[in-house]
Amino acid sequence: MTFDFQDISDEDLDYILDLISLPVFVVDIDQQSNCGFRFRSLNRAHERDIGIKNADIAGMSPTDLLPERLAETVLRNYRQCAESGAPYSYHEELTLEGETRWWSTTLSPVFDRNGRVCRLIGISRDVTELQKRHFDAAKKIARLTRLNDEVRLLAEVATTDVQGPLGTAHAMIRLAMEDFVDLGDGKLDLLSCALDVVESLEKQLVQLAEQSMRTPASGSDLKPVDLGHICADLIAQFDPGARLLIQYPSCVLPADPIALPLILRLSVAQAVRRAIRAIKIKAEHETDGTLRLQIADDRKSVPFSTNPTLAMGLDEPFDHYDDLRNMVESRGGKIESTLGGPFDGGVLTLVVPLKPPSADAPKMH
Repeated sequence: MTFDFQDISDEDLDYILDLISLPVFVVDIDQQSNCGFRFRSLNRAHERDIGIKNADIAGMSPTDLLPERLAETVLRNYRQCAESGAPYSYHEELTLEGETRWWSTTLSPVFDRNGRVCRLIGISRDVTELQKRHFDAAKKIARLTRLNDEVRLLAEVATTDVQGPLGTAHAMIRLAMEDFVDLGDGKLDLLSCALDVVESLEKQLVQLAEQSMRTPASGSDLKPVDLGHICADLIAQFDPGARLLIQYPSCVLPADPIALPLILRLSVAQAVRRAIRAIKIKAEHETDGTLRLQIADDRKSVPFSTNPTLAMGLDEPFDHYDDLRNMVESRGGKIESTLGGPFDGGVLTLVVPLKPPSADAPKMH
């Protein structure tokens, strides 16, 4: 059944939404805007939760308010709901007003008298504390299971809580250092020191996750993993200013929800640091139960190499090569670095079993 939203005035709509204790926002579909959507309003509960006034965003589009890459991920969710004409639910981690929080959001379409979607109504719940309680409960339960299960769950907590902010900090520091004019006041040294600290923390986190993945969990670890969503989030972190043209796949696969995102994270981070203008990420689900990933960039050198002759072409060494190789090979996979691909540049190829290997599973060669 369609609903004629024109029968309700804007004042009545605001009154109704303010009666709802959960954060609610309204997005109008507006083909005259630069992205097809405009924020209509926030209810009082949403204003209170995020510290942003309705008057500050009313009439603005996501691309007006958010960094380009973050706006892309938000718009992808809006388009999914608008194009399907059905409710769409998702979890997202957003940084607003300098604070990073987890939200569980459901978008619902509103139809005009012609049966077209004219608005989206979103209801959001701040699930940050719930996430933390879940993590705490998981750690307590893990103490009663095998040691390797506990390590894997702790690694999942670490990657969820720390990797996103660290990746964003890394990208922002590098962005600040570009074309930085050194006035001799030590500020450039401070930025360099901060970058070293972030990179050290990233490396320690990867090592923790790598250790947790050496032994498979006692139960099934396979869960639906959305490659498109992971790639979009990583690109928003590592290339917030949209310096690069990046193509990535959109598919959902049953895989280890800890290992695959970490492998993607290291691979995409390396590609973003190397690329001049373009990156293409390709994923193929093979019939033998493996995932074949190719990350190609347009720099005329191999992504990494232990061969000194090939390594001379590198502008910057790949600090996490050993981490990436160990994670892939410990899961029975293989890794290759070549020249070629769509840009006649560096190509990193990873073949990764989607299912955690058994203790006696042979490795690929």
